[in-house]
Amino acid sequence: MRRFAHRMIIVLSAATLLFASCQPESSKGDDNVYWVFDTTMSYDTDPNAWYTITTEKYAETAHAIVLVDTNVTEEMIGVNGVSMSEAQALADEFENNIYDKVTTYFAEPMDVDHNGKMKLLIYNIRDENYYMLSSSYIGGYFFSIDEYSNKSVQQAYPAMHSNQGEIMYIDCDPQDIETEAKGTIAHEFQHMVNFANAYANKTDLMDTWIDEGLAEAANHLCYGPLTDRIGEYNAYDTVAHPINRHPLFYWDYDNSLPNYDKSYLFFQFLNAQSAGGDDIYKAIYNNQYVDYRAIETAMGQDATLGGSSWGTTNQERFNRLVLRWYATNSGVAGTLYSYNGRLSGINQSLPSGASGLLSGAGAIKQNAGVFSSGSAVAGFIYLGVGAAGTGEDFNVSDNIPASYRFVAAYRNYYPETATSGTSSMPIVFSEDSLIESAQAIEFAGDRLFTISAQPRKIDLLPPHSRRPALFFAPLADEDSSPEEEPEK
Repeated sequence: MRRFAHRMIIVLSAATLLFASCQPESSKGDDNVYWVFDTTMSYDTDPNAWYTITTEKYAETAHAIVLVDTNVTEEMIGVNGVSMSEAQALADEFENNIYDKVTTYFAEPMDVDHNGKMKLLIYNIRDENYYMLSSSYIGGYFFSIDEYSNKSVQQAYPAMHSNQGEIMYIDCDPQDIETEAKGTIAHEFQHMVNFANAYANKTDLMDTWIDEGLAEAANHLCYGPLTDRIGEYNAYDTVAHPINRHPLFYWDYDNSLPNYDKSYLFFQFLNAQSAGGDDIYKAIYNNQYVDYRAIETAMGQDATLGGSSWGTTNQERFNRLVLRWYATNSGVAGTLYSYNGRLSGINQSLPSGASGLLSGAGAIKQNAGVFSSGSAVAGFIYLGVGAAGTGEDFNVSDNIPASYRFVAAYRNYYPETATSGTSSMPIVFSEDSLIESAQAIEFAGDRLFTISAQPRKIDLLPPHSRRPALFFAPLADEDSSPEEEPEK
């Protein structure tokens, strides 16, 4: 059995995955009826969170079907309505832009319902905004259990339901279908193909910070720089919101917005510094690793990032990437400290002290005096560099000149398992830190909210995100009998 360890995620063995090989496309009795859930409720355990909607097909292309909740009508435009022309434009956008780019630079989706198409299901997602409790809202999600038969899902999780196919759920209120929804779909489609690639080729799911960074990279790939991410990153340069004390590798579910901003910027810096550009994403997919080693392996295969200026080992390359990225964001100049035109306007001051930094957070001191031999703090990796990007010093065993800036990136969420930095600066994560850094459920991904008072999108995570990992055991009695039509 294939188990995706360390994640609270619905994953079946290969034997129980493909219901569609023996069943017709629809096994619910009515292909227009779909199960959805109230995101404000415990939808992984509470059957009352689930309800059905009836849809109508508004548009179709070679790789997309747009389904719209029949409660959403054209007359409701400006509130949460969707017109036929808007639906067709969305389908065409997916067909002519999103599909080709994501499948070229990331991976192909599954096709468990054997129709070769992704369903874009538009409805008014029940979130806090739906109940007028908040201006934040869910923009959309991908639900990985839809890749499994409903019978198998309910045997393991009686509260939940599968719609048995490749589906992206898209909000229509207050999200604007003509503008915002496109980026949401690009983001969600990466989650979909990432799941498919992990299931087929890896032994685990990608760490959350990587998966979400790549989802934002897919949005950038299709629509260019995400200026709201840069604005949020800069805006969090305050005492109240010290973004660079926020983890990069450890996903903070209590305050995940900085995680999304940092992951987006990090992968754009990786892209900008690489020789292959967007091909670096495919390289991350095409190795056996699912954590930081997927990135360092891809770096070692790149004509530029595999060069001597980035180190002599994969671990050294990755550490230098993190350190140079922080130095770039704090104003260090030079070829190795640049987004090379991909992004601009990033203006951040890192905190001056290393105390309390979480996994992947950074600190900087400018003209702070000599960094003395033997004064390295256990668990941190270091870079001393001039403001002009010259005179790099990665070796913390000697003195760093007084004119250098000093950058530290915390390498491990559990400091008691860390060791002092060395010239090779290996990052070694403990088993516990891996569990902590991989607690997101792959049920759903989404677009995010900004810190403004305007309605924005928030992350969709099942409620008990810090429980031990859950997985399906093989279901020997799985058969191909059709499921009953859901109650309406």
